[in-house]
Amino acid sequence: MTGPLLNSDRLFQALFNEGLSFTAAADLDAATIDDMPALTHSSSVAQTGNADGLWEGILAVHIFAYAQTAFSKAAEVYSLIHSWGDNPRSGIVPGVGAVEIVTDMNAISRATGEIQMDTKQVVQYDGTFSVTIRSL
Repeated sequence: MTGPLLNSDRLFQALFNEGLSFTAAADLDAATIDDMPALTHSSSVAQTGNADGLWEGILAVHIFAYAQTAFSKAAEVYSLIHSWGDNPRSGIVPGVGAVEIVTDMNAISRATGEIQMDTKQVVQYDGTFSVTIRSL
């Protein structure tokens, strides 16, 4: 039986807002971000066969930061994402869903060169993760 659509953007936005020390936004034009560091994210999900309320998905993240702090911010994001799968209580947004499993597809790595934004030059890190989510 197919259940209601999972709002994965809301799930990940809430988890990033709760766990990061810097700005996170779903599908934001990175060139318009005023504060550094920043993270943008997007996700796609599909309900799994006969498992009512179980979703498989892909989470993509893009971290933008000044060169001096870029790696530490990327490491913070990586640790946070994996904490959702490692600790059953950390990846839950009541009324939306719970992240149950996280697997690296492309662990966070630095994009080549620097990114030119409106008035700043920053370093970009990107990563993709396979996630299993239970809708709540």
